[in-house]
Amino acid sequence: MLRLFRAGLIAAGHQLVAVASIGTVVSLLAGYDPVVPFGPSRISAGDQVWAVVEPLLSWSDTLTAVGVVFTSAAYLEPTARRIRLASRSMCPSDPGRAANILLAQLWLVSVVLAILVLRPPPDGLIEAGYRHGCAWAVSFGWPGVTSVGLASFWTNARAARKALD
Repeated sequence: MLRLFRAGLIAAGHQLVAVASIGTVVSLLAGYDPVVPFGPSRISAGDQVWAVVEPLLSWSDTLTAVGVVFTSAAYLEPTARRIRLASRSMCPSDPGRAANILLAQLWLVSVVLAILVLRPPPDGLIEAGYRHGCAWAVSFGWPGVTSVGLASFWTNARAARKALD
């Protein structure tokens, strides 16, 4: 099963490295307060800096995921070949049917993940983060984790599309 989605797993690994790199740079910059805090003084400077940095982090994770999807073509052809073979073996009378269904499902998940990367984390996760004293980790990790999924599913969707050609 993992061989069927090898391109997506490799893309996820590349995106994970990119997210870790971006996260390291952002945490270093936020620690040095390069962004001038804004707003009322009753909000801590750290929270004010994070309010500026959080949307930028979401967009940077999204853009790197798009970049990974379109540059990780090394394993696209073998994955497309495996999807093509699996689709033909599942339904010999209509060899593209399973690949079409897979493509539709992968595209749907990719669109949902693209939307989720740009949205703030769910309230339940933020509340759990506050409860355990690491709300920053939830806001920091949400775009990273969802962008890894976006890179993986979108790359697999590209392979499924290529399998139909």
